[in-house]
This record gives sequence, structure tokens and C-alpha cells, in this order.
Amino acid sequence: MITAPTANATAAVFVSNVPMNVFTAQSYNLLAVGALVNIPPTEAANCGAGQEVDISAPTISVPNLATVNAVSATCLVPGPLNENVNSQATASAAKVSLLNGAIVLTGVRSQCFTNPAGFVTAESTVATVNGAKVSLGSVKITIPGIATVAINQNSQTPAHPLPGALTTVRSVGVLVQVLPHTVNIGGHAVNIPAQTITLDTCSITGWAA
Repeated sequence: MITAPTANATAAVFVSNVPMNVFTAQSYNLLAVGALVNIPPTEAANCGAGQEVDISAPTISVPNLATVNAVSATCLVPGPLNENVNSQATASAAKVSLLNGAIVLTGVRSQCFTNPAGFVTAESTVATVNGAKVSLGSVKITIPGIATVAINQNSQTPAHPLPGALTTVRSVGVLVQVLPHTVNIGGHAVNIPAQTITLDTCSITGWAA
């Protein structure tokens, strides 16, 4: 069962400390790195200036690792003639089942967007993890012997950019650090190695103003 989320969860919304001149926005639904399998950003939307992308799929399935249902990834970066339109990127999934159902998440969504002044907001939400409701904010949950699950992990790189510095604001909906463990599949013991799984991530990159 899930242990209680950390008590001092931070605010659900992250806002960049500098305005940005955006040149790219990105979102994707699944990324996996580790000894079990490596998967590049899947169902990924990438936008440069003047581009809008909307990708959806009923299911992403990776045997013994992940099944992601009702996925969507979108992005928009306005061109020079659409200065009144804000840049944005979103990624969402209705349901995510990891490691043959050991971890089940619902209502996963991340969004990154600019305001008219050029500041970037990044936030992610998850409705439930293994049936337990999740508080707003950056929350870490431990599933003993299986994994740690970090929700709504927002960042800005670099943290304090100088004017003109290339800067990225990112929101990771769910970051799962799988611990080495053994599971029973079809009556056989299967060793699961350490693995990192990233779900529903958005980012906006530009030059600090």
C-alpha cells in the first residue's frame, strides 16, 4: 500500500522568475530509461515558432512496464504575426498502469504556458495513485519495495538566468523511480531492475528577457 504523502507539499503552480522570448514548446506522455527498457519521448509534440501540434492515441503499451490510456500531447508557439497568442504545451493521460498493475495512476495532466508578459507557468496534477487521492503540490509517495513516485516536479534551468540566457521551464507530471524487485508473472518469478519512468511532461524554452 501507499505510504502517506509528505506533509510539506509545495504549491501546485510554478512561475518563472524571468519573462522569456519563447522559441520552442514540447510535451510528451512517456519516457523510460533503465536496465529493463529504454523508450524515447513517446507521443511527443514539438513546436517551433508558428507551429501548433495536437497528438492523441487511445493507448501506449509497453509489455511488463506500462499501459497508458487516452493520451494527449499538444503544443503551440505563435509566429511573429500572432504576438497576442500565448505559447503553451500540455500532456495528459486518463489512466496509467505500471509494472503489471503495481502502480496505477488516474487523471494525470501537465501544462506549461506563458502569459502576455512572457512569464511561464508550469503545473501538473494527478487524481489518484493506487486508488488514493493525491494532494495538490509537489508530492512524493513511497510504495515499499517497489518504487518512489514524485508528482508535479517543476523546474527552471538555469534557476537565475541572465538576460539572453537560454532557459527552460518544465513540469514533470509523474516521475517514477522503480526499485529492483521480483514479481510473479504467469507463475514465474521475474526480476525487475532499477528503472526511471517519466509520465506527462511539458516544457517551454526561450531566451530570458
